This record gives sequence, C-alpha cells and structure tokens, in this order.
Amino acid sequence: MFSQQLNKLHRAGHNLQVLTDQAGEIFYISEPLPGSTHDITAIRNTGLFGYMQPWHITADKGYVGLGCDTPFKRRPGKPLLGWQKRFNKGINAIRYVVERSIAHLKVWRILSTPCRLPRITTIRAINVIRKIMFYQPPAEPYFPSN
Repeated sequence: MFSQQLNKLHRAGHNLQVLTDQAGEIFYISEPLPGSTHDITAIRNTGLFGYMQPWHITADKGYVGLGCDTPFKRRPGKPLLGWQKRFNKGINAIRYVVERSIAHLKVWRILSTPCRLPRITTIRAINVIRKIMFYQPPAEPYFPSN
C-alpha cells in the first residue's frame, strides 16, 4: 500500500491512495482528494481498513502511527541506530516496486504536471484514468446475430 500526492509542488494538486501487491500490480486507486489532505486522513477516507488490517501494509513515512510497516524517521540531531538503518533498507527494498508502479501511473500527464483546468474537470479526468487502468476487454468479441 502506498499513497502518492500527485501534482503537489505547492500548487493545487490531488492526493490518490494506491494499493499494489509486492510485484507492483495496481489493485486500487482511490477517489482524488485535495492535495492538502494528509495521507492518514486520505487512507481513512477510503475505507480500506474495513477490508484489511494496517499491519499487513508497507507504507511510507506519511503513515507513521497507523500500525503499518513504515521506515523509521531520524530524530533531529540524532542519527538512526544500525538496526533502524537495516530495517529501513528492508522496507525500502519492498517499497521501490510500488514507487515504480506509481511512476507507471504518472505516464498520464494530467497526473504528473501542474494542471490549470477547473477542479471538477481534473477530477473527472482522474476518474476516467482510474477506469481505464482497470478495464478488461472481453475475452472473445461479441457480435449480435442479425
């Protein structure tokens, strides 16, 4: 599980919650929320914790305190201990696959560049992309009989 704030460089952006497996296959993309929404608030709005437990989730530092596997943060003026560095390295070895799937999702330019479209138009475009990502064409073509 990973969250990504798309289009957020001190501009109007959106926060999408993305659920992937360890192979990087995207299973879920949440509804877009305003970019100012904190990751913890965004994940709670999705309702995913009704279907899965937080300790089954590997996430980034934005989810500290939820019970997810997250890297340790360095305290101001104090370095991480050796075992914390090794733990972070193990977590990041899992998370890099998720980062690649997020990069694959950002191929859609509206998700990777600042957009000046009206907010409702941007949300509509993001929802179309979400539907395209999960579209499965029929196995066999269907031709209605005459």
